[in-house]
Amino acid sequence: MADLMKNTGDGSVQQMYTDGLAQIHVVNDMVKIDLFTQVPAGPDKVEAVITGRLITPLASYLQMFELMKDVNAKLVALGTIEEQK
Repeated sequence: MADLMKNTGDGSVQQMYTDGLAQIHVVNDMVKIDLFTQVPAGPDKVEAVITGRLITPLASYLQMFELMKDVNAKLVALGTIEEQK
């Protein structure tokens, strides 16, 4: 997979921070993943605000899902997280 990735040469890659995933929608063969960030909403209160959306073909989503399963397995092996049942 890494062989398929090309760099623009200037070192710039768009990066986006997210506190989590708000929702995942499937429309036809596209997967839309809403990203959220927690922001202050008053004293001792935070709220989740949608800050972006990742839209990808279903095949790419499935590939991403498999990659995330591999990362989870590595984190479990390292003892960083517990295996989810």
